[in-house]
Amino acid sequence: MNGKIDYKSSWILIKKVFPILDDCCTLYQLDDKPFLKNEFYEAVEFIKNMNLSKSIQNLLMSKIEQRLRDEVVPEFWSYFKKSENDNKGFQQFYNAVKSLYDCYKQLDHTISKLELFRQATQLDDLVYNENCVHNALKLILKATLLSQLNLDYQLVVMNFYETALKMEDTEEGDGQCIICLQESLHFLEKWLQTVVVDWLRKIYCYDTSYSSNELMVNMFDKKLINYLYNSYTKIRIDQLFNIIIEYPESLPALEDLRLCLPRTDLKPLLTKKLQKAMETRLLHPGVSTPDVLTAYVAAIRSLRVLDPTGLLLETVTRPVHQYLRSREDTVSLTEEGPNDLAEELVRGEAVQVDENTPVDEDNENWETWIPDPIDAAPSKSSTYRRTSDIISMLVNVYGSKELFVNEYRTLLADRLLTQYSCDTEKEIRYLELLKLRFGDSQLHYCEVMLKDIADSKRINQHIKQDPEYTESDISMSAMIVSAQFWPPFKEEKLELHSRLVTQMGTYTSAFETLKGSRTL
Repeated sequence: MNGKIDYKSSWILIKKVFPILDDCCTLYQLDDKPFLKNEFYEAVEFIKNMNLSKSIQNLLMSKIEQRLRDEVVPEFWSYFKKSENDNKGFQQFYNAVKSLYDCYKQLDHTISKLELFRQATQLDDLVYNENCVHNALKLILKATLLSQLNLDYQLVVMNFYETALKMEDTEEGDGQCIICLQESLHFLEKWLQTVVVDWLRKIYCYDTSYSSNELMVNMFDKKLINYLYNSYTKIRIDQLFNIIIEYPESLPALEDLRLCLPRTDLKPLLTKKLQKAMETRLLHPGVSTPDVLTAYVAAIRSLRVLDPTGLLLETVTRPVHQYLRSREDTVSLTEEGPNDLAEELVRGEAVQVDENTPVDEDNENWETWIPDPIDAAPSKSSTYRRTSDIISMLVNVYGSKELFVNEYRTLLADRLLTQYSCDTEKEIRYLELLKLRFGDSQLHYCEVMLKDIADSKRINQHIKQDPEYTESDISMSAMIVSAQFWPPFKEEKLELHSRLVTQMGTYTSAFETLKGSRTL
């Protein structure tokens, strides 16, 4: 009976059913050679009768490995060539994956027929330790790809994903990058969910029968969100000094950063970098005091947005306090400088300087109460940090209201004595604003000083209008001050000309006539 078997015809039939066994058949022709169903079972029956089931299976797997090793994988890695053009790298990766996918489909078709063959011949042995031959094909493909790994593959892959996952504002339609447009965190989160996570789901959740894949994607989602917040926070920290200077236009960026800080552990980094930026870009002789004060006011308002507790503001601005204390014109610019400070004065709220003064916190809403951070100094009132305004913090540069008022009094006296045409109306207006903040008692001396200037002008006018007062070619006007209310004057010894002494005597006599018992 065996002599009647046509082995050649049977082998031709087997190659027709499994074209991959034919070396002349290319990979893309594996699916182009149809066969009848009865031909498949005829070939299976022959193989079973000859007890060649396992041998044919091994031969098929060997041919698949050979095709992968000699054709599929080399063609795939041939696309991975170093290119300086990102778009070219994107196209290279796309072509490589497309080629691999097309080849895989052809081989998977052969694997599907092998699965039918295993069922028909009742083969149940493991193939590469896999029950499913489809999984065995994936395992072989992965191993072969890794065995021929290209040196430049990372660069090409990076170029692809930089282009494929590029954040573009699709609503505008101009293809601009969201990062370049400095968009808010909301757009980044939307991009992460609609582009990156959706892409991961397409990769891992193509087979819905595996619930573990969905869990894996959810895990990736959490990691990517955490990475997004960390990366975004670091970028904003590097830009924080400019963000502060541009306040309030930069308020959206500050609000995003405030949302990110509790989710990251980057607050110490923010404090360190911002302090460094303040010292290198602000606290040096090349920056004028008005600019320092303007930046300081912007920092107060910005950091209050980031940290309502005031702890971050207190830590970051400590070097600014010390530097402003060394500038002689700080007080004068506080009361006549940037418009922001004038607006703060107009509010008329009481200045809170003594941070250790007990504060009644019973009126606070306990439902909205927030405890101090763990690194807050227990010696300082949390209410002071939260409620102190800009003027209060500027006054606190000098340590107390008394020191600030004394410094202001000295500068006011200097202006009144050195500027012959001093604008007393402006000084009175600012004095009234300061009185609203500091109280009348603190600024009583300054009030008397301004009154002395007004009285001196009136007395000079009365004396000059007195017909008994004669004035030579030397015109004389006097500034009459109440010595106990003015800062101490330097004692200067100057020998005057006799004509000037005579004119001063005439002026003194006229003053005594006008004021009775008072003299100069």
